[in-house]
This record gives sequence, C-alpha cells and structure tokens, in this order.
Amino acid sequence: MKRFPKWLQALGNTADGVFIVDGKQQIIYWNEGAKKLLGFTATEVMGRHCYEVIAGKGRLGRAHCSKNCSVQSRIRRCVPVQNFELFTTTKPGTDIRLNVSIVSLPRGNGFFTYHLLRDITRGDIGTDLLEHIHRLTANFAGAEQGREGGPPYRKPAVSLPPGNPFSRLTKRELEVLRLLARGVPAKSIPSRLAISEYTVRNHIRNILTKSGFRSQTQAVACALRKNLL
Repeated sequence: MKRFPKWLQALGNTADGVFIVDGKQQIIYWNEGAKKLLGFTATEVMGRHCYEVIAGKGRLGRAHCSKNCSVQSRIRRCVPVQNFELFTTTKPGTDIRLNVSIVSLPRGNGFFTYHLLRDITRGDIGTDLLEHIHRLTANFAGAEQGREGGPPYRKPAVSLPPGNPFSRLTKRELEVLRLLARGVPAKSIPSRLAISEYTVRNHIRNILTKSGFRSQTQAVACALRKNLL
C-alpha cells in the first residue's frame, strides 16, 4: 500500500471507514474500518475505481456512484459537498445505509478525496467525523509547505474574483480562516488578532454562511485548493 504521512495514519486508525481516491477516482487508501464495514480488504480494492467497489445508490434506487461522479465534479469547481446518505451492499451481501462525509485536499498538481463512512443502518449518525479530522487537515497544510504548523502568516488578499466561494468574506474573516487552516484553535485566535472570543465565533459563523460550507474542515480544504491560505 502507498505510504502516507503519520497524520493520515492516525485518521486511518479511526473505527469509521475511510478510503481515499485520486483524481481518476482510483482507490489509493483503504483503512481497517472500511474493511470491517464493507468486507473488502485493501488488496482487493487498491487501484480499482471507487464507483465499481462501492456501487452506491440513492434513496430511490438510482445509481449514485458512477464514472461521471457529481461529487468529484463539485470538488473540481470548489463547490461545497454536504454529507449525504448512500445505500450499498457489502461483500458478504448485506444491505447497509451509510453517511458519507467528503474532504478534499490538494496533492501536487491534483487532489485526493477522502471518503469518511459511517454505518447508519440503524439510524445512528453520531458526531460528524469532519470535525474530528479538522486538526489533521490543518497539519496536512503545514506538511505540504514543508513546515510543521503551516507557512508563515501572511495577510490575505482583500478582494477575490467573483464566483469564488470566499469572495464575500471580509479581510478579518479571511484572517480567521487562514489561522484555522494553520491549526490554530479558535480559542487562541482572539489573542492573535486582539479581538474577543464572541467576535471570533461570529467570524467563523459568517465564513461558513457566506461560503456555503457545512464545517470548518470543508472551508479550509477548498481554500487550500484555491491557494488562498
């Protein structure tokens, strides 16, 4: 199996299913949780297209996973991808219902898409896994820059091109987003920017509302792909 950094290995150790695909939708990572959930070993799925392995369907039985993946299309356009439900069949033949969270991060000239799977066949979604990996994705940003903790702080651009999901953010909101991407806890941002905790919470809420993302992780991942941070 392809070697991945320690922060990704930590993600792979979660009890939830995790698999990663490259820009061609080929599986390049498959953790133990995915094996237990779907019944396939890493050896069986590595290099195969995700839509062939998962073969997921929507509530009405229509194919959700396909070569023309709507999720991948949205990621390329940096459009927010909300959590969604997927119905599939495990290798042993058991029908299950999954809650799928998506995180996409840049890798070289392309991107990797992380699929986080949670079995909700019995209706228990639990805590959103995206929030658990926020710090891990922040560490990834630092690793890509060759420095632990991320690149030196730089003032963000005041204006962004129309159509950019962050074009409506104020200069201060962009500063908050940049600090979050570097792994700075929200509770530490007030001292960094000389503002109150209440103001920071408002900025984070505004960032998500204006950009259309559901979580800080998704917002940071998109900003990284657009080289805003």
